[in-house]
Amino acid sequence: PDSYKLINNFIYSDKFYERVGAYSIRQSPHLDLHPSIDRPNLWQKSEKIEDFYLRFERQVVAGLPEINSFIFLIHTYFISASAKPKLLKSAILKRDPHCYPRNTINIAEKQLVDCCNSYI
Repeated sequence: PDSYKLINNFIYSDKFYERVGAYSIRQSPHLDLHPSIDRPNLWQKSEKIEDFYLRFERQVVAGLPEINSFIFLIHTYFISASAKPKLLKSAILKRDPHCYPRNTINIAEKQLVDCCNSYI
């Protein structure tokens, strides 16, 4: 199958593959718990947001042909609204409506933009 071709390409290619993905808006710069652990939604409609973070991952796949394998690495980054307000405001206004977590962003979207505006 095609999946074997993809895996073999990862293993035996002399290149590494990377992408930036899995982005979301967070209230704190802390790594998440496992997805199977239920977490309450901390965003409140009436709450004034002081700061928030754009969380994204740099994902890298590199081949290890000597051992017929490959390694998948993830590095998580957080950018604060207070540090980069124009960048985050732009990201919020252009966001993909299907991006996780939809309900979190929809509830707080106006507040997030207002928070960015307060830093500009």
